[in-house]
Amino acid sequence: MRPVLNIELDYLAQLLDKEPCRGAFFLLGENYFHQQDYAASVEVSRRGLQLYPEDLELRLLLGRSLVALNQLREAEETLLPVVEQVRRWGEVFAALAQIFQLRDRGPEAQEAETLYRLLQGSTASETSGPARPTTEAIPESSESKQRRGRTQVLYTLQKWQQALQAHKPE
Repeated sequence: MRPVLNIELDYLAQLLDKEPCRGAFFLLGENYFHQQDYAASVEVSRRGLQLYPEDLELRLLLGRSLVALNQLREAEETLLPVVEQVRRWGEVFAALAQIFQLRDRGPEAQEAETLYRLLQGSTASETSGPARPTTEAIPESSESKQRRGRTQVLYTLQKWQQALQAHKPE
């Protein structure tokens, strides 16, 4: 018998075939990623990028899933455009730094300036070299994983419903 969570994800995938929207692709792919079904996450992310090729969240999810599958060359090709886009967005922090400085909000200006410098100069160096884990690996019980998975699916269903309502024609 298949776990309930997998059946719910299959149902979400069927709904996606009927009502494709950017948020639904991302949420389903993210759920597969968290369930460590990286191949399914790659498939959903690629399908989403076919319809929404400029979507950076889908591109990031695809890249992370490819890394998990040890498809490093393809992951790098997928993620490099994200790095370039983030660098362009760094200009936002430069403008905010000026605004904060003119408003005598020194600490916020300094923080925005630091973020701008990091995005402009260090982004490339952050993507090269050995990967650093973002969190410590803590063993999790099977029951805890299943509870977390069900919660994530319910959250996904709620977000999906909101996304579909926002895209319905009046």
